[in-house]
Amino acid sequence: MIKDKFIYGLIMGTVLPLLTLGILLLLNKALNDSTEVQFSFKLSSVCLFAICVNLIPTIFANRWRYENFIRGIMFPTIIGSFVWFFYFNPMNLFV
Repeated sequence: MIKDKFIYGLIMGTVLPLLTLGILLLLNKALNDSTEVQFSFKLSSVCLFAICVNLIPTIFANRWRYENFIRGIMFPTIIGSFVWFFYFNPMNLFV
């Protein structure tokens, strides 16, 4: 059971995107290696999808009014977003 604790949100906010990233990378490789259709996503898109997965438990925690849990989820989400932005540099600001 999920409780309204910051540490539970921090753990879920860290582990969930990492698991999702692994699954999405495997699916992306399977799509790329298939013989029928040559289709795959860029690595930056896959990483962004993995970061956005944290929105799903955030919506449920918001319904249950778990504010500390939401704070715990949002901390790694914001850090991951900044890392994504500076690593992939989508607007070519840091050339």
